[in-house]
Amino acid sequence: RIAFDSENLIVALSRDSTTPEDPTADIARMLTDGNYAEGILLLELLLSQSPNDAMLLLNLGMALSDRRRLDRAIALLERLTTLDPDLANGFVALGVAQARGQKLTESARSLEQAVHLDSGNAYARRNLGAVLRRLGRHGEARVQLQKATDLSPSDQAAWLGLAQVEEALDDIKAADHAYLQTIKQGEHTQLADM
Repeated sequence: RIAFDSENLIVALSRDSTTPEDPTADIARMLTDGNYAEGILLLELLLSQSPNDAMLLLNLGMALSDRRRLDRAIALLERLTTLDPDLANGFVALGVAQARGQKLTESARSLEQAVHLDSGNAYARRNLGAVLRRLGRHGEARVQLQKATDLSPSDQAAWLGLAQVEEALDDIKAADHAYLQTIKQGEHTQLADM
């Protein structure tokens, strides 16, 4: 149950018999449905009650990053990685937020840490490859993107990134193969038209 004051500010979040024990599932559904304003507000309220809750920090950091509120997102995600330095997804989220903020060197370090913690995380490898490509480190990007496509063969964005890296490295045959895989993964998407 959410209580509002006269200025429509949330003043309390309490559970009743119909409220699940963990409201983060409902909040995640709000965010997935595009209701960022309410979802972020609820996450901020919960975080004020539990400031060291790793999952709240992760979810709020990612939501703020998606909304391009990058300074706050990065601060929360940095706190998360300090509180839980073994959580690979915390470093992935931090790296993505840093990349969105054009902090590419920092992003690469965060994503490298994510890969170190979870070498089978295809999403971490795909994002690391994309950042390395943006930094002009095409050989290293190729390795990460190839591993990402090996781990997740249906990841169209990883295939597209690999195609772009192969093209930058003048390996036209490999680029053509990767572009074909990009199209194969989603023939009816905008990526397939590129």
